[in-house]
Amino acid sequence: MLNALKSHYQLGSVKIRSQACIREMANVVREEKSGLITISAPGRKKDDRVLGSALAVLAWIDLLRMRLAQARVSKASASAKAELPPEYQQGQITVQNYLQKLQQPKARPKPHALRRA
Repeated sequence: MLNALKSHYQLGSVKIRSQACIREMANVVREEKSGLITISAPGRKKDDRVLGSALAVLAWIDLLRMRLAQARVSKASASAKAELPPEYQQGQITVQNYLQKLQQPKARPKPHALRRA
């Protein structure tokens, strides 16, 4: 389980963004006593985030990755679908320009000089 997390991290398919998880990873040790292997954090240190991350990687491998492969969904095909057609892109540009225009301070009209009769 932890080997899968390690492998996918080394391949770059897993990104760990939690500083707390990284700190916990530094504490996790593997011990083998009389043929039994235990993986834990010694003493009162925690390993919950590490084991949760490893379980998430296993779920990805066992449940999602195969389904996506069978449906021929890849990172490249998903990002290609995410690209907007040109008419939507132009609409986005128009909306962005409008919102920027709203944020600009309006020029105050010059007060007219009072005329003396």
